[in-house]
This record gives sequence, structure tokens and C-alpha cells, in this order.
Amino acid sequence: MTREEVLAALPVVIAALGTWDITTIRASMGMYLCCKAIHEKTDIRVLLTGEISDELFGYKYTDFAPSAGAFQQESKKRVDELHMYDVLRADRCISVNSLEARVPFGDLDFVQYVMAVDPALKMNTYGMGKYLLRHAFEKDRLLPDSILWRQKAAFSDAVGHSMVDDLKAYAEEKYTDSEFETRRKHLTALGRIPMPGQVADSCERLGIDLSRALHVPGGHHLHLPFPQRRDGDMALAVSDMGIYEALTPAYFARHLGFSTGAALVVADANLPQEALDYLAHHCTAPLLVDPVSTVKGGEGAAHPG
Repeated sequence: MTREEVLAALPVVIAALGTWDITTIRASMGMYLCCKAIHEKTDIRVLLTGEISDELFGYKYTDFAPSAGAFQQESKKRVDELHMYDVLRADRCISVNSLEARVPFGDLDFVQYVMAVDPALKMNTYGMGKYLLRHAFEKDRLLPDSILWRQKAAFSDAVGHSMVDDLKAYAEEKYTDSEFETRRKHLTALGRIPMPGQVADSCERLGIDLSRALHVPGGHHLHLPFPQRRDGDMALAVSDMGIYEALTPAYFARHLGFSTGAALVVADANLPQEALDYLAHHCTAPLLVDPVSTVKGGEGAAHPG
């Protein structure tokens, strides 16, 4: 795996994942290239994968759980978010290379069984992560001890630290810290946040300024912090669509000043129809309604871009 192969695969992997989560992208690079090699150089088309064992039996994020209850809470959270992270990685990296995955740890009955096990037994008090899972395979000696009891390594580390180093060096070449600061822009509307302070805390850690955020009392939140690419396009967006219910004509009437001097206003077709109607008649800049889907495209036909 060369530096050139890693960097060439980066935009392909990001497009396949549909996420800007740093850890997911980093872990996906090696997996994508591995699956690509399997597809191109072998006739293997079905892969057995160990996804979900970390979330069920514990990994770094549960190794230091202060209590059994905290372990169970974190484990459930990780299982609930599988589609956003590890399973997203495995699904996209495997399928984009025309391969299929078999995920035995994802069997629903198995998941329910393991989640019902006393979490105190799954805590890392044995000096070895996922001890219960390893112990289950010990008696029948299905695996050599050298494999069964070796320490787990993260995928992006196991394929060699040079890959991560290459990605970091490439990122430094793309933007300096000062350039990133001047190019970063954001449009934020904050309302009722399910986990109080989570969005604000995350943005503070990332250095994203929310001082100009709009507030929708009682609404959900829409957060679109993004660095601007060299070509002027948006390079990142994260959103919660629940806020659309609060973006009413009355709300836009109070904040229509955002369109003053704009060359173009792009509206999401998921906005309520009455809100789109209001923008179509009152927005001073040209209005483009992004259809986002064929269904929404039909609904927005009255507002051609």
C-alpha cells in the first residue's frame, strides 16, 4: 500500500462513506484498499467480518468504564450508532468493491443475548479486552493461542502507521491553520438539543464559533459548520432535519435579511411547503430549491431554480 494509492483512494472512500467523520474515514482507507485488492486479484466475493464484537464485548471506549452500568450504557450507545460508524465503514468499503459481507456478530438473537449478559462480566478486569468472547473459543481450540489472545489493533494502525502519517501530511499540504480559519464559514440554527450542550461543546472543541447562531425556541437544531474548499464549494455539512418544522414563514420574515446582497439562495426541498412559498415570493436574491430526491423534486416544481 503506497502513499499514492492511499491518496488516490481518499476521495473515493469519502464519497462511498457519505461521512466526514475522521475516525471512520481513517479506518476505512485500509479496509477499502484491502477489499479492492481482493476484488481485483482473487475470485473471492463473500467476506466474513467481525464487525459489532467491539460494541458488544467492549473495546477502548469501554475498557475504562467506571461501572458496569456505564459499560452497558456505552455499549448500547455504540450498538444504536452502528449505522453511522463501524458498520457504515464495513458496508461501504466491501460493497463498493462488489463484494458481500457476512456479519455473524450482527445476528439479532446473538446481539440480544450478549446485551442481556451482566455487563460486570464484560468489563475489562482480566487484563485482556473482550475476554468473554476469547474464552468462548478457548476450550475447542478453534484458533491458535497466538491469534486468540493477541492484543487487538485498530485497522488503521494494523495496516501500518505510514498510512495515517501520509494522510496527515497530505492534509497539512492542503491548508495551513490560518487558511482554514479564514475559509471556514458556517450557518447555524440552534433550538432544543436532545443532549444539552452537546452541539455547543463539540463545536467549541473544534474551534467553531457559534456566537452568530440563530435560535429557534422549542425547535430542534440544524448545524452546518463547514470549511470551504479552494474551489469555493462546501467541504462538510452535518444536519438534523427536525428543525425544518420550526422554519416557518413567520421565522423567515424575521430573518430575511440573510438574503440581502446574496448572489443566490439555495433552499432545501425538505422545508415546509409554506416556507418555500414565502421564500419564492419574498427572497430578494435568485432562489434555487434543491430537490434532494425525485419525490421532493416533484413537490418543488412550482419553484424552478
